[in-house]
Parts: sequence; C-alpha cells; structure tokens
Amino acid sequence: MDTNTSSPSSIHLNLGSSCYLLDNFLNIDNNVLALLSPYYSILKPILGKRGRQWIRTFQERNSSAKFRRFDCSKKLPFDNGSVDHILASHFIEHHYIGDARRIMRDWWRVLKPGATLHVLVPDLTSLISDYTKDIGNPNAAGAFFNSLTVRPLSAPRMFNSLVTLITNGDTDHRWMYDIHSLSHELKDAGFEILPEIRGPSAEWRINDPHQVNVVAVKVT
Repeated sequence: MDTNTSSPSSIHLNLGSSCYLLDNFLNIDNNVLALLSPYYSILKPILGKRGRQWIRTFQERNSSAKFRRFDCSKKLPFDNGSVDHILASHFIEHHYIGDARRIMRDWWRVLKPGATLHVLVPDLTSLISDYTKDIGNPNAAGAFFNSLTVRPLSAPRMFNSLVTLITNGDTDHRWMYDIHSLSHELKDAGFEILPEIRGPSAEWRINDPHQVNVVAVKVT
C-alpha cells in the first residue's frame, strides 16, 4: 500500500475513516460505498438517506484527501515502528472486545516508539447518565437503546442490509466503553494515556458530546 501523505517525513493514519477523509492523513476504510461512489447517479434511487449522504461527503473530501480501501480490522500493511500517528475515531466499538484487543496490539506494532494514538468512542457513562435523568419518560428506554446502536432501530432496507454485511457490521456497535475501560484496554496493549488531548488530530470532534476522547503514546 502506498503510505505517502502530504508530509513526506511522517505517516499519519485515519483508520476506519468512513467518508470523513482528512487532509495530511492517509484515510483507510473498507466501506463498499467507496467502491460504489462512481456509480452514485445510477444507485441513488435505491440508496437510503444515510447512504446518499455518505457518498456525497466521500466524493467531496476525496477530491483533495488521500484514501485507500482496506479492512482496518486486519493486520495493517505497515512495517513495525513505521507510523507516526494513528487516529481511530468511532471505529473500535464496531468490533467485539476480543477482536478490539488484537487490533489495538497491531496499532502498537506499527507505531514508532513515542508515537501517538488518538481514540474516540461513544461514552457509555454519558449515555447512561442521560437515561437515568429521563427515567419516568416512557420513551427513555427506547432512546437509550437507540443511542447504543447495538441494533438498528428498524429493519434495514435490503440494499443497506447488504452493505452492512459486506462492511462487517459497519453500522452496529459490538462493544461499549467508558473512559476507565478504554484506558485499561489501551494500557494493556502497551500504551500510556496522556493527560491532555494533543497531536495531529487533537481538534477532531473535540466538542462532540457523549464520547470518550483519549490520546495515548506507545511505550516500550
């Protein structure tokens, strides 16, 4: 895989980028919609609203940002200690915890000593807090369950169901984290949690609610 970014001296990866491609990063995702993007005008009538928005956003960003299609749950095609920074934004929760642990250890493998890892996931503590504040509302349980997105709220359309199958459950969460559990998993994989959010992706989704936002450094 070509790992060139706009900075020839460093490699910054945006893993599980979805359609949110960042400049100065190599954006990597396995979503089949990236393959279907050139045929958007033909497929538009059978795509759901989210699918249409995904492709439009992808097309807009793909004009300037670098993108490669690859399954980021697999062993990354980079040499040991060759990557300067990894952003994994709302990616790892889409994998079962056993797979997530394997993926985190592969992140450690490819990062240089002292390189940074930026992980964002939905914050289970925040979601539960909102639910407990709303107890008594007959819609509270349904809203909480929907916020977890462990299952679709309604049965998907046939085409979107196929997309989900091909992309390994892209729209569903397989695990949920709070700050303590995510920090524990990262430490167990060999990372040290930094006290502040810093690095090339520090501003990414910095003000989004209901998420854990952690930067860690590879220690040896």
